[in-house]
Amino acid sequence: MLSLMPSNQSRWNAVIFDLDGTLIDSESVAGDVLCTYLREHGFFEAAKQAELITGRTWPAAWKLLNERHPIPLNPAEVFTELLARYRATMEKGLREVPGASRFIRDLHADGRARLALVSGSPRHDILWALKGMGVLEQ
Repeated sequence: MLSLMPSNQSRWNAVIFDLDGTLIDSESVAGDVLCTYLREHGFFEAAKQAELITGRTWPAAWKLLNERHPIPLNPAEVFTELLARYRATMEKGLREVPGASRFIRDLHADGRARLALVSGSPRHDILWALKGMGVLEQ
């Protein structure tokens, strides 16, 4: 079991996690999906800057890329395709950040702190990831 702190110190009331990039390695999947999509459509320079999407929503990432490399594609169609590819890739195998699920289980078993999750991801994706990690009920 995880030892959070000596018993003579004040306890934590809560631990708040982010999902993407903290518990699951979704950022690299999103980057790969975007790079592949841009290359398929001939936007090789924009694909080289796909790291700009880290920590951003699809619309925010697309806006930033478009400011640097105008991409004359319909954003709604692009987001639909990117999200479908992203989900298909993630469903082939959840990429958990090493040790994340064990850490959550240990915190839960310790019982001294409430656990919470914040995310900009859709609820469906959050629940899928937590279930895949085996910590949905934690």
